[in-house]
Amino acid sequence: MKNYYGVFSVDIPLPFRLNQVNCFIGRGNEGWAIIDTGLNRKVTMDIWKTTFNDLNMNITDIESIFLTHMHIDHYGLAGELQRKSGATVYMSEIDIQLEADFWTEERDVQLKQFYRDNGIEEAKIARMFETEGQLQTWVNPRPKLSTFEDGDFYKIGDLTYQAIHTPGHSDGHFSLYNREEKILFSGDHVLPKITPNISVFPNSSSNPLKEYLESLDQIKELDVNFVIPSHGEPFEDLRGRVEEIKGHHDVRLQQIYESLSTGCFATEVCQKVFGNHLSSYDYPFAFGEILAHLNYLVEIGEIEKEGHRYYRKSTVK
Repeated sequence: MKNYYGVFSVDIPLPFRLNQVNCFIGRGNEGWAIIDTGLNRKVTMDIWKTTFNDLNMNITDIESIFLTHMHIDHYGLAGELQRKSGATVYMSEIDIQLEADFWTEERDVQLKQFYRDNGIEEAKIARMFETEGQLQTWVNPRPKLSTFEDGDFYKIGDLTYQAIHTPGHSDGHFSLYNREEKILFSGDHVLPKITPNISVFPNSSSNPLKEYLESLDQIKELDVNFVIPSHGEPFEDLRGRVEEIKGHHDVRLQQIYESLSTGCFATEVCQKVFGNHLSSYDYPFAFGEILAHLNYLVEIGEIEKEGHRYYRKSTVK
């Protein structure tokens, strides 16, 4: 296990194209503290059990579990770990509310209508919801959640970290920062090789890309020498990576703008940008990201929206 000032990295495999999440464990104030958990699968629990043995600790020694955000690869095992350990599980208040709504029948009805309104055909919607049924098995039991706030401080390993709200990838995403050693646990906010998905869904921010770009500008002003992400290897040049990510979104915005030669549904733009070969698991993320970029372009006045169709401002309709 890699050791970052008393915080040990735990590599958890995922059954997705993005096939690993980096989780972490270190001593807290009284017991042990975990950052993110992986999915509730046997392989995940087996890895955690091996980790506990290697650290000469018991599962009941876990004092707290910090969840950077509500996506299932980060919190799926939290409820089971809490059930076995009694640990307090922390997540942002924003994501706690989103998570509470996520697995309800009302949300399913709303999401299906959201997809229909935006031009997705019924057969594709049905396939996407078949995939969601499998996902739900990887998050049960769901944890009882407590809140942490922007600016809170927590001891994990040898250092104390400040919680920093970094929205975009999720509305309530948080990163953890130590000023003295200039270390940032970035979660999914800044990744070394890929760009985090920025998507629009019902009941979430309508302009997450704006929030994400603003948050990137905020985070790059921190004095950081070492970034530890949730996917990929640690890296050093935070400001350089932020500029690369912003450049990626500039290119994507231009690509989407140029695709609007006529009025388009978001699903038509998605096909132009990503093609026709996305899986039922990947499609919602691609579609949500297209919506995020379209909504950003609407807000800055580059395009117009009428109903669920998007147009270039200069287009004669």
